Amino acid sequence: FLLTWPGPHADVADIARSAGFAKRNVAAMLVDLAAAGTVRGYRDGNRDRYSIDRARWAAFLEMDADEVPGFIDWPALYSALRGIHCWLSQDGVDDLSNHTRASEARQLVAELRPMLDRAGVRAVKRGTADEYWPSFIQTVVNALAQLSPVGSPAP
Repeated sequence: FLLTWPGPHADVADIARSAGFAKRNVAAMLVDLAAAGTVRGYRDGNRDRYSIDRARWAAFLEMDADEVPGFIDWPALYSALRGIHCWLSQDGVDDLSNHTRASEARQLVAELRPMLDRAGVRAVKRGTADEYWPSFIQTVVNALAQLSPVGSPAP
């Protein structure tokens, strides 16, 4: 997490949410890692923040610093994709009118927006009524593109 996180430091809540572990357990692990000198930790108000020497870790992993992959909030991305898959897999979705299907797709994206935002997925908002369907498709394509390795063509 700390190697790919885009900011200079992260707090325990960021790390715990992305790792899918309890904040208490992550905090204890980070305290141990900081005591061992593996990560840097400091207190900022009422938050404990942590960072890592990216260049050192990239060298350890035999990578150039620019080869380190970017951060993706995997739990948020997979939750959003699961929500899309479940909706598309429902009986009768294919039988909906274009207007109703586009309307439900807009509502689904609105519900998934917090997860899509955390995963770095751009949700397209163009079009009203029936015209929203292409925006929904582009949002799904944007989400699936996050699964592609850096430098690979998007689906």
